[in-house]
Amino acid sequence: MFPVNIHTNDATVSSFICCFEVASQKGGVPGLPHLEKNPAVALEVVPIQAMSLPTLYEHYTQGGVVVGLETPPDGFKLNKKDIIIFSGAIHYFRVHPAHRRDRLRKLRAAGFNTVETKWVHSPKPALVDAIRRDSNSQETLSSTDTIQLSQRSCLAACRASRRPLSLSCSKQVNLAEHARYVPWNLHEPEKDKYDFGDGDNDMSMFLDVVKFVQIAQEEDLFVIVRPGPYICAEWDFGGMPSWLLRDASLKVRTSESRYITRVTKYFDELLPLFTKLQFTEGGPILAFQIENEYGSIAYKVKRPDKLYLLAIKKLFDKHGLYKSLYFTADYPSIALTSGALDGVLMTANFNTDPDNQLNTLKVLQPNKPLMVMEYWSGWFDHWFEHHHTVSTDDYISILESILKFPSSVNLYMFHGGTSFGFLNGANVQPNKPTYQPDVSSYDYDAPLSEAGDYTEKYHATKELIARYNHVKTKTPKLPNESHKKKYPETSIMYQLQFEQIIQKVDAADRVKSKNVTAMELLDINGGNGQSYGFVLYRKSGVNIPKNSILKIEGRVHDVGTVMVDGLTATESFKHLEQTESFGFWEASDQELKLKEKCIGSNKTLDIMVENWGRVNFDNSLEAFDQKKGLWEGSVLLDGNKLEDWEIIALQFKRKWVNSLSGWDHNIKNTSNIPTLFKATLNIFDPMDTFLNMSNWGKGNVFVNGFNLGRYFNAGPTHSLYVPAPLLKEGSNEFVVFELMKPSSHLVFTDAPILG
Repeated sequence: MFPVNIHTNDATVSSFICCFEVASQKGGVPGLPHLEKNPAVALEVVPIQAMSLPTLYEHYTQGGVVVGLETPPDGFKLNKKDIIIFSGAIHYFRVHPAHRRDRLRKLRAAGFNTVETKWVHSPKPALVDAIRRDSNSQETLSSTDTIQLSQRSCLAACRASRRPLSLSCSKQVNLAEHARYVPWNLHEPEKDKYDFGDGDNDMSMFLDVVKFVQIAQEEDLFVIVRPGPYICAEWDFGGMPSWLLRDASLKVRTSESRYITRVTKYFDELLPLFTKLQFTEGGPILAFQIENEYGSIAYKVKRPDKLYLLAIKKLFDKHGLYKSLYFTADYPSIALTSGALDGVLMTANFNTDPDNQLNTLKVLQPNKPLMVMEYWSGWFDHWFEHHHTVSTDDYISILESILKFPSSVNLYMFHGGTSFGFLNGANVQPNKPTYQPDVSSYDYDAPLSEAGDYTEKYHATKELIARYNHVKTKTPKLPNESHKKKYPETSIMYQLQFEQIIQKVDAADRVKSKNVTAMELLDINGGNGQSYGFVLYRKSGVNIPKNSILKIEGRVHDVGTVMVDGLTATESFKHLEQTESFGFWEASDQELKLKEKCIGSNKTLDIMVENWGRVNFDNSLEAFDQKKGLWEGSVLLDGNKLEDWEIIALQFKRKWVNSLSGWDHNIKNTSNIPTLFKATLNIFDPMDTFLNMSNWGKGNVFVNGFNLGRYFNAGPTHSLYVPAPLLKEGSNEFVVFELMKPSSHLVFTDAPILG
C-alpha cells in the first residue's frame, strides 16, 4: 500500500491511496500509465509507513517522562531510550528573529534532532608533519613526549591561529538538536541592566532566548545550551561585557571574587529562564555546558582554576539545572583533563584526526559515551586573508569517521549567520599579525549559508545522517529558500562631513580628561564606559611648527586616524604591512611626521581610534585584558606631553543614527576623511539582498538605523547581508560611515561576495 501524491502544473493537487505492485524500482506504476506519460503530472510515491512515523517528542516521551539524558557505557539514553545525538549549531544572536523558524526547520529537515548555539588556519608544513607523527604514534597516552608534541603542534597550528587545518554505530536515533551559546554582553549590556528581548537596545529584538528555545521545540528539536559566561564564538570579548574591564582587580575566567560576584548576578537572571524548559519539565533542553574550552589555557597555566568551574556548576545546581546533563568541551589531545570536572561529561572539539581524538577521549573518560561537541564544518575569516572553505568530500569523510566510531556529534556550525554591528571577535597569535579581527560575515562555509541557503554540504550531510540513523521519525519537507533580490543601484544623495558628525554627538558622550584613556574607562553610559565603535581624542588650540613629530606612547588599539583641522594626516589603510607603523597595534611608540598642511597655530588635533573587535580566544588569560583606544601612554608633540583632551564616543547607536539631520545635498570630495553618506531605496517587495561594497574603502553600513556590520576592500569579503525583515515597503535609508574612499552609488546583488 503506497500513498501517491499527484502534482499538476495547473497548481491543483489531489491525493489518494491505491494498491499496486511495483515491478521494478526503475519501472512504471502499474495501472497508472496515462499519468506517467503526461508531462503535466508529477508523481511522488512515498511508503505508507512514512505517514505514521512519530515525532521526536512522541518517540521519546511515550509512556511519560521519567528521566532526562543519561550516559551509560553503551551509549546515550534519553528517557531510557537509546539515542545518538545529531546536533547543529545555530546562534540566535546571529539570525534575525523572523528567520529563526526557517533555519531550525531546515536543520530538522536534514535529519538532525538537536540544535546547539561555536576554531583554525593552515599550519606550517612542519607543524602538519608533527601532527601526523602524533596521530601515527604507537605510544600510549602516558608518554610525556607524545603529549608534549601534541600540545606544541596542535596548539600552535590550530588553537593559536584558530584557522582550519587543511583536510585533503550500533545504536542510532534521529535527534534534531540545536546547541546554542548565550552572549553575556548582549543580555547585560550595562551593569545590572538585563535584556532578554524586552529592552530598548540595538540588538534587543534578537534576545528573546526563551522564544528561540520554544520555537526549537515546536520544530521538533531538542536543545543544548552553552550559557558561558565565556562563549568564545568569534564574538566580541568572547561574549563577556566590556564593562568588566573597568575593574582592574577583576580577573575574568577565574574564581576571583569580583568576577564570580558578577557572574552570579548575571546567572541569577539568566538561568531561571531555562529551569522549566528542561526535558524533564516538558521542555526541549537536554544538556548544559560548563564554561567553554577551559582546558585550552592549560598550555600556559599549569594548574587551571577548577574552583572557577566548580563555582559555575554550583550556580547551575542552584537554579535546578541538575535535571539535565552537564558537560565540558575541549580539544582532547591538548587539554587532557585540564578543563574537566568529576562527574561532568567530557566532550571533544576538533575538525581532523577523529580516531586519535576520540581514542584519547576514551582513555581519559572510560565507560562513557562519546560526543563531539564541536566538529568544525568550515571556518571563519579574518581581514586580509582568503575566504576559508573545506571541501564537501573532506568534511563528509571526517563526519562519517565520527559517526562510525561511533560518536554523537554537533556541527559547529550548521548555520553561521552574521556578526552584525561591531560585535565581531578577533584572535591573537605570537606571529605577525599578532591581532586578527574577524569579518562580519559568519558564513563559516557551513551546510546552510549565511543567508540560509542550501549548499552541497547540506545535501551530503542529510544523506549521511539518513544512512546512520536507524530510528526513523517524522521530518519536514525541505523549506523553500528565500528569494534574493538584486535591487537597482541607488545614488548617494546626502552627506555629513566629519565636523558635522562630531557636533551631533550628545553631551553625555563627551568627556573632559587630562590624559588619553581607554574607551571602556570613559564615564559614559551610566558609568559603564564605551563598548563599541570609535573613540575620538580631540586637543584644541595646538601650535604645530614645521617638521613637527607626533608620537603615541605604547600601542594603538586598534586603528588610528590623525586629523588636523579636519584634514587627514595619516595614510589610508590598504596593506597589512602598515600595521607595523604609526597608528596601529603591532609596534609601540611610533611617530608621525606632520606634513606642511598641518602646520600652524591654534590647530585642532584629532586622533580617532576604531575598536575593530575584542579578542575572543587565547590560551593566555592575560590576553583578555584588552582595552581599546589610547591607554598605554601619553601623546607627545615634539617631545612635549599633550594634556587636557576632549574624548568623544562615536558609538553609532540606532537611535542616534536615525536622529541625524542637516544632511548636505551637495556631495563634496571627502577622500581619506571620515564621512557619513546617505542613500534611499524605495521598494514595494522587501526581500533578502546583499550590498556589494567593492567600490568603497572601509567602514560600516546602517539600514534604517540598524548596523549591518563592517566592510573593507582588503577583503576577503566584499558584501554585507541585508535580511529582508530589516527592510520595509516604501523608503529605506542606507547610511554609510566611510573612512577612506567613498563611492557615488550603493550596489545591490543577489549573492554574497565572500572572497
